[in-house]
Amino acid sequence: MGAPCQQTIECTNGLVCKAGACAACSEDFDCQPGTCDIGTGRCNAPGSGGTGGCQTDDQCAMDEICNAGTCEFSGAMGGGTNPCPDVPKIYFGFDNPNPEPADQEKLKALAECLKSNQAQLILEAHADSRGTEEYNIMLTDKRGVTVKEFLQNLGIDPSRMTVVSKGDLEATGTDDGSMKEDRRVDFIYQ
Repeated sequence: MGAPCQQTIECTNGLVCKAGACAACSEDFDCQPGTCDIGTGRCNAPGSGGTGGCQTDDQCAMDEICNAGTCEFSGAMGGGTNPCPDVPKIYFGFDNPNPEPADQEKLKALAECLKSNQAQLILEAHADSRGTEEYNIMLTDKRGVTVKEFLQNLGIDPSRMTVVSKGDLEATGTDDGSMKEDRRVDFIYQ
């Protein structure tokens, strides 16, 4: 709440843009074409009828994705068989949205593996704890989109991939060495 905005699409988690800031809805008009849940102050997607209704991941909290009109914790979305266990994640340099050169080679191997199956893939992007929450969300979004575009350029259908930007939500590093582990994109199969 309170994040600056110019239009509602810039707000997340069912909030709406009012007077230049993301805020709770107060009537259905705020949420068109959806409806406003007055109890929570959040918009519901059209036809969802319940809280947490969504059409895109942007309408959910940063640790959730939109699954069949409902915001769900992204960690719960895994559970699919991992057809490509050799590439569980890739890493990034500090303040960098591009994968390390060695990890670009891993992405090429991942693309070849993905061509032999139809697995749906969540690209869960992370950052270390340095930087503001807003900056880290933006950086992890760039990391996830970069990986998605890289795989798309190697022939993987973009509709098979969903980017979830977690920012520093799960960061555990306390020094340069351990913070490197926080700067990553995890591959979660559905």
